[in-house]
Amino acid sequence: MESSTTESHIASDLLVFIVGISGSGKDTIMRKASDNLFIEQIPVNILQRNITRIPDKTEESLYISEEEFLLKKSREEYALFWNVYNNWYGCPRTLLEAPLQRGEVILVNVSRNILYEAREKYPASKIVLIDVPINIAEKRIKNRGRETDYLLNERKIRMYDKIDMLPPDKVVQNDGDIEKAVDELTNYLKKLYLEFKQKNGSDQ
Repeated sequence: MESSTTESHIASDLLVFIVGISGSGKDTIMRKASDNLFIEQIPVNILQRNITRIPDKTEESLYISEEEFLLKKSREEYALFWNVYNNWYGCPRTLLEAPLQRGEVILVNVSRNILYEAREKYPASKIVLIDVPINIAEKRIKNRGRETDYLLNERKIRMYDKIDMLPPDKVVQNDGDIEKAVDELTNYLKKLYLEFKQKNGSDQ
């Protein structure tokens, strides 16, 4: 997997990387938790990634051509990027770092493989793992009907890969009632934000 390497020294206390196998429900849980925090007037953003495939309706992603992606990559416009299943995924630097400069929570759905690099670039960032039994995840990705039989099999194989990744700061279980998982993530992000405010004496 090819990824980015440029370092950043921006304060990253409110940067939260969301990871989990395909079918773990990352995008849905992120969106619902974000809605909950909005009601509580806690500023939170879900980063809109650039990807070179048509995004699923639950994703905060923008399709761009591979040619355009590689051009942006060459201009170092991505804070992080990776290639998996022959598709490029990129996190626009401005969309990732601007909310942090405003003292807002930013959620980013990333590949597990990129966590070491992400933590190196953003040392105070947090990692949240959305955990789900593999049999439930398999059923979800089959039901969403996005993948061809070949890609579906590739995703299933990847589910069983023992990826060397940094230990998460928080594990959210999504093996039953999704609202329970949403509440768990909501409460974690709220605590993170309030602790940041207290530590920095901020009125944000």
